Amino acid sequence: FIHECLMVNLVPGRIHFYQIQSNGESSPILKFVAAPEPGSRTPLSFLHTGDVGTFGTSVMITKNMMTRLEMKQHYHGMIHCGDMSYANKYGKERPIWSAQQLWNTWGQMIDPLASRMAYMVSPGNHEMDEYESSRENGTIYAKRFIMPGNERYYSFGVGMVHFVSVSTDEDIDPSSTQWVWLDRTLAKINKQRDIWPWVVTFQHRPIYNSNKNHGNWSGANNYTYDAWDGELATYEGWPDDYEALLLKHKVDLVLTGHVHHYERTWPVRNRNDVT
Repeated sequence: FIHECLMVNLVPGRIHFYQIQSNGESSPILKFVAAPEPGSRTPLSFLHTGDVGTFGTSVMITKNMMTRLEMKQHYHGMIHCGDMSYANKYGKERPIWSAQQLWNTWGQMIDPLASRMAYMVSPGNHEMDEYESSRENGTIYAKRFIMPGNERYYSFGVGMVHFVSVSTDEDIDPSSTQWVWLDRTLAKINKQRDIWPWVVTFQHRPIYNSNKNHGNWSGANNYTYDAWDGELATYEGWPDDYEALLLKHKVDLVLTGHVHHYERTWPVRNRNDVT
C-alpha cells in the first residue's frame, strides 16, 4: 500500500520531528527543516539529480549526498529531473510485478534523503513512455509521487526561488494544455518578482546538450524498442515554442536530466551563445 498524509502548521526554518507507524511497527524518529516562506531572503540550497536507478553508480551518488548531509551541509530539498527507478527498463525479461519491487528498492535507497527533505520530481521517458514492455505510461509515477497540480507540470515557491516542473514527454505547442498552463504560470510569477526574483524550470529532456546519442530534444523519439512494434509518438512544440516562453518570461535557470553526463552551458538563446 502507498499512503500519504498532509503536514500542517509547519514553521519556516524550524526543525520538525515525525515518526511513521503502521501495523504495530514504527520508523525511527525522523526530522527535517521546513522551507523558508515565500519571499524570504534566506539563502537557499538544494540538490539536483536525474536518471538515478538502482545501479552501482546510483548507490555511490546517493552515498555522496548523504555524506554532504552528515557534514552538516543543509539542503532545503531535492530536484529530481526524471528517470527515477528504471523499473520499466527490464520488463521484457522480468515478470510484470517485478517492476513494483524495483520501485520499492529504489525508494528504500533514497529514503535517507527523501525522509529529510522535500523530494520534488518531474517525469522522464522511463516514467511516461509506453514503448518498453512494462507499458508504464505515467501510471506508476502518478501513484508513487504526490506532487502539486497535475503532478507532471506544476510550480511551487521556496524562499526567493520559484520552481516550475515541465513534462518533456508531452506536447508544448501553443495549442497544448501544457503550453497554456506554462505561459499563464510564468506570467503570474513575473508579477511577483519582488517575492521570487529567481525562476527555475526543471524537466527531463534537455533542449541543449552536446551528447550525440540523445541530442537536443526536438519532440521526436529516435530510439528503437524491441518490445514495441507501434509508431513512436512525436511531441509538438519542442524546442522552439518552449524556448520562446522561457525567453518571454525571463526564466533564469533550466535544470534537466536524460543525458548521463554532467554538463552546463553558457547562457543560450535560439541556439546561440549570448555571453
